[in-house]
Amino acid sequence: MDPQRGVTKVYGPLKRRGEMRSKAVLLVVAAVFVGVALLVSFAIPRSNNHSPSAIGEPPESQTSAVDLTLTVDSVDAATGSMRMRLQASPGALLPPEGALVVTSVGGIPTITVAPNRLNQEQSTTLLFQKGDVVDYPFETYGGTLQLVAFQGTDPTITPGITRPRLKVAAIALTNAAGFSITPRSHVDADGIVSIDFLIRRTLGTRGWVLAMMAIYWALALGAAAVTALVVTRKRMWESRQLAWLGAMLFALVTFRNAAPGSPPVGTFLDYLALFEAVGVVAGSLVVLIVYYLVQSPEMLNLRPPPQDDRR
Repeated sequence: MDPQRGVTKVYGPLKRRGEMRSKAVLLVVAAVFVGVALLVSFAIPRSNNHSPSAIGEPPESQTSAVDLTLTVDSVDAATGSMRMRLQASPGALLPPEGALVVTSVGGIPTITVAPNRLNQEQSTTLLFQKGDVVDYPFETYGGTLQLVAFQGTDPTITPGITRPRLKVAAIALTNAAGFSITPRSHVDADGIVSIDFLIRRTLGTRGWVLAMMAIYWALALGAAAVTALVVTRKRMWESRQLAWLGAMLFALVTFRNAAPGSPPVGTFLDYLALFEAVGVVAGSLVVLIVYYLVQSPEMLNLRPPPQDDRR
């Protein structure tokens, strides 16, 4: 029997089988790539995909004296506030003497609206009445903006004022990335319009943070499993394991920067995933270091130190 031919008979089918598996893996990777490309293509934001959230009667109804546009530019969860702009413009029923819009926000206490004047826009910061960033990314914030429109542009406001109150129509827009803002409004018997904002993280943000928590726990449990196998001598000890755990320890903290919105340290994400993962990996590293120090070179599969034969 020819040894060369025998080797060919044994390894030839295995080689072809390995080539077929490689091609199959390549086809699967290509298919997944095309699928992801199509998914991203369909998910690309298009214009007019999101219509503004209307509050009360829209300005097109032509039944208001003052039309307001509320635009939320950003949400700062760390300070419990959101940055917004308020633009007031004359409505169809604005009287000739104009109107004075009074708000509950100290940054823009009043806005003057006159028939022959350009639209007045003011920027301010609205503080939240509820919500805490500690619950990140599942926090729910709430803020209220109150306003009323008086007839005339006289900025003097006295207790028990009897000036006629005008009808206000408003529309709310949001440019705050990563947040879903739901406005609700109601008008009391005195004509004061109260606009309540309900702010939550978007579904994509919450989903990614949950994925981060799963990654943290998977890496931590994997490190603990490898350490247990090495200590129980089910796997060979290698010095590279110390470098691996040390690098992972710093990578876990760096990975924290991928959290959307850059939340402060000490949130739900940290207490339920990050701190535990860092603790498990650090503990595994310490266990392997101690295991290295207490074991003999033979038990660690290392060469014994050279013996000095000179006596």
